[in-house]
Order: sequence, then structure tokens, then C-alpha cells
Amino acid sequence: MSSMIGSRGCGPTGCGNKGKVSGYNMSTVNTLSPQQQQLFDQLMNGTMPGIAGGLSHLSKLANGDQSYFEDLEKPAMRQFGEMQGQLASRFSGGGFAPGAMGARRGSGFTNTMNSATTQFAENLQSNRLNLQQQAIRDLLGMSQSLLGTQTQHSFMSPKRKPFWQELLMGMSPGIGQAAGMGFGFF
Repeated sequence: MSSMIGSRGCGPTGCGNKGKVSGYNMSTVNTLSPQQQQLFDQLMNGTMPGIAGGLSHLSKLANGDQSYFEDLEKPAMRQFGEMQGQLASRFSGGGFAPGAMGARRGSGFTNTMNSATTQFAENLQSNRLNLQQQAIRDLLGMSQSLLGTQTQHSFMSPKRKPFWQELLMGMSPGIGQAAGMGFGFF
């Protein structure tokens, strides 16, 4: 009988005929605890606070959120600024000798600074793209995992008959036998 019920269009998402099969009740049981369901809902809605912003962190990276990347890159920008100061100091010679500032105006300093700036910008862009691609892969992986999660289990059970019908059904074989034997008690 269960194979007949399954062939009526019932699957993991429910029954094709809205769960109504003559003589059966459709029931649903949650497979997750209330806490697990809340966590699942937060993950699916992208509202989970979590560590470092949870999914919102990944979403911002995956979407290439400019202001988010700028916040992440502030320490690197600060270090690059310090490196530029050290480079300028090296070309200045650190002294007050005539012509010391002239080295910073020369092509050597300009070429070195341009090269460092270009390399820094390329590395920053490469890191952004790598972070963005990894965030996209992580979100896709989580989505596939979550989409495969069954949060409810649906099943069908036979409808219970009223007590009087159960009583009559239980007595009917005995009445039939008695009638077949000519009521045996006369």
C-alpha cells in the first residue's frame, strides 16, 4: 500500500495532490530542533550574525563591496604609507647636506616609487579578486549544503474510524459465522 501512496505524487516536498488521499491523514514532523530551525532560517536568509559578520561578511566579499574592501585594506594602506616614508628617507640621505633633497626629485626615486605603487596596487587588486572568488565558492557550497537539508518529514497515516464503526467491523466476522451456522444457539 505504501508504494501506491508514493506513486500518487508524494515526494520530499509534499504530495502533488495537496496531501489529500482518501482514507489517509497527512502529517508533518520537524526534523530540526527549534534552535536548529532558527539557525537554518538565519543562514538561508543571510541574517546570521556569527563570527566576523557570518554570511554578511561573505556576501560583501562576493559582491565586491568597495567600502568593505577599503575597511579590510586599511592596515595594508597604512603599511604602504610607512614604506613610502622609509623610501623617501632613504633617497633623502637623512641629512641636511646641500643636494640631499635633490635625490628625491631625481628619476631614481620617481621610478622606485612608481614601481612600488604599481606593484602594491596590482597585489591589492589580485587579493581582492581572490577573496571575492573564494567567497563566491564558499557561498555556493553552503547554499548547496543548505538546499539539501530536509527540515520536515511528511508522511501519511490511515484515518481512524469512529469507535462504533470499529466495533461493528470487529463484530462482523462473528455475526457472519453465526449466520452461516444457522445461529447455532437455537
